[in-house]
Amino acid sequence: MQLVVRHQRKQQGIDLNLGENKIENLMRLAALQKTKTEPFIFELGIRVHKVEILHKDDSIEIRPKGWLDKKNWREINEILTKHGFSWFSNGKDSCWIKKLTTM
Repeated sequence: MQLVVRHQRKQQGIDLNLGENKIENLMRLAALQKTKTEPFIFELGIRVHKVEILHKDDSIEIRPKGWLDKKNWREINEILTKHGFSWFSNGKDSCWIKKLTTM
């Protein structure tokens, strides 16, 4: 039965690419809206609910909504760093910032 389902997905071109943590990654995919989003929002998955995203004139600020445990902070930091964000540590006002280029 599993082989048949796998074959059908392959025929239909469906590749969820869930990796090793299939259930957790599937939940993250399901939590995302189907609207066009920025790549870092898509990659954050369900972790996007743990941060506040502020679009300013010349930058994007992402602030934690509360205390992030070490695992979540590292996962979020890794994703955002890959997309050009930098962490600015300033107590309760700490955040990730990405300067937008205007031309």
